[in-house]
Amino acid sequence: LLSKAVLSHGSGSGKVNCRELPVVVQWDPERDFDLEAPKKQVFTHGVRAVRSIQIGLRKSSVEVLLDPAFVLQITDVTAQFRQAVQSLERGDLEAAREALFSAGEERPLEVSDELREILRMDVSPEDTEDDADEGEAGRTDTK
Repeated sequence: LLSKAVLSHGSGSGKVNCRELPVVVQWDPERDFDLEAPKKQVFTHGVRAVRSIQIGLRKSSVEVLLDPAFVLQITDVTAQFRQAVQSLERGDLEAAREALFSAGEERPLEVSDELREILRMDVSPEDTEDDADEGEAGRTDTK
């Protein structure tokens, strides 16, 4: 699916009509816990130079998700997030981390060179700041 993705911003190809594409990728700033963050930030702050991928699926790409040979497991993590928020509201950062990351820290996913290029994964935030200044938020470092 990702090999067919189009970047919503920072692709250098001008404005993209995301509503017409089956797979759209957007890179957002990574978030980390922050007990002192303003309420609007929901106990988090952005992490500079680290990005999280947001994948939008429409039309034919959604049909792929219905194929049990493609999707091995879907896990509802609502309860863990609610537990983490309750822990953060009490000021217990470690309990919040445990609620969300009890299986351990995230680990990097091996990605082919071709896909890295399609998703602009090797473009540093500094290299894309000009795009952001022109209305494109194409920061693409990964965690």
